[in-house]
Amino acid sequence: MKLVARRNKSDSSVIKYRFEGAFTIYAVKKLKNVLMQELKSNKNVEIDMSGVQRIDTSGIQVLLHMKREAVKFDRKFIIKGIEGEVQKMTALYDIELSSN
Repeated sequence: MKLVARRNKSDSSVIKYRFEGAFTIYAVKKLKNVLMQELKSNKNVEIDMSGVQRIDTSGIQVLLHMKREAVKFDRKFIIKGIEGEVQKMTALYDIELSSN
């Protein structure tokens, strides 16, 4: 299963992504670089995880890293649609991803 990312520019300051499929080690390395570029280019990033059917520890690490980087750049990294497998993994690691 591969990860599909759909980018939608809602206004000049927010870039929205909707992810579908597997948010795993095989997909997140390149995705991390793309999201970092969005933050560095003065954009707030909102991601919708409701279409993610599978996530692994690497996926969780990227999300946590992006939230920390957003704070450094004084940006927002908003994660929505935490349900199913993503919710199970956040519960397993006892972390909260939905606020920034």
